[in-house]
Amino acid sequence: MNGRLSRETNSARRPIGFTLVELLVVIAVIAMLMAILLPALRKARQLAQRVRCGSNLRQLAMGWRLYLDDNDGYFPARNRKNAHLYYGGWIGEQNEGNRYFNRVLRLDPNLPTPHQAEVFHCPGDHGGKPGAQLRQKVFLRIGTSYVTNLFLIGDKRFSFAGWYSPMTADTTALEGEVNDRLNSINSHNLGNHSQLLLLGDYGWYNQWKPTDVLTDEERQVAEWHGRPNYYYIAFLDGHADYLEIIRGLWVADQYAILPWKELYPLARKVQGE
Repeated sequence: MNGRLSRETNSARRPIGFTLVELLVVIAVIAMLMAILLPALRKARQLAQRVRCGSNLRQLAMGWRLYLDDNDGYFPARNRKNAHLYYGGWIGEQNEGNRYFNRVLRLDPNLPTPHQAEVFHCPGDHGGKPGAQLRQKVFLRIGTSYVTNLFLIGDKRFSFAGWYSPMTADTTALEGEVNDRLNSINSHNLGNHSQLLLLGDYGWYNQWKPTDVLTDEERQVAEWHGRPNYYYIAFLDGHADYLEIIRGLWVADQYAILPWKELYPLARKVQGE
């Protein structure tokens, strides 16, 4: 009788719940699991964003092929400043309308809101356009996350002096040859379509420029998918790839920025090959 009462008394005195040591052990285990899982979850999220970004770019590249088919292979006239930014998408916070490429996708050229322009929106876009609003989404600021190859869709003329200092005979010759060919670009006369870059993540073009014009912060913000110097880009034949853009290379093993194959030998001299 007394033994049973003693056991009941001891049982009643036993604390209910976890001790401090047990709680600390549980917290340590949870922290360890979080440390293991968070990098994996981050990578999975980046992969999902790249997949969606690649899908967007393939759709846009196919749209450009339709545009070229409808215009006998000719790219748009180079009569607009910053044409590489304002070809399609919504008007953006900079209020730039007349996005002619939207018509190919059966969209209003003057979309006032971003909701119908999701194909122009990279889900990994977290900014990168140099200036006071560096960390604002490029899609919100200019209306699209993707910029075109300026030598296909861009300004009327280029000065290489800002890229090469001092200018050499080869860079001067390449500048002249490029500018002579800008007024009437026909896709039927261009190099390998599966190698020629068409458009991609906003940061790719600044990364390519022969002279580094970015701060470390600007470059890192514009690398949307987690790898330094890598960008998602669509090619003229319609496929898209996640690849490294190498500064100053007009012609690389995996891609070409220069549209005219006859200029490749000169371009390789300029890039030091």
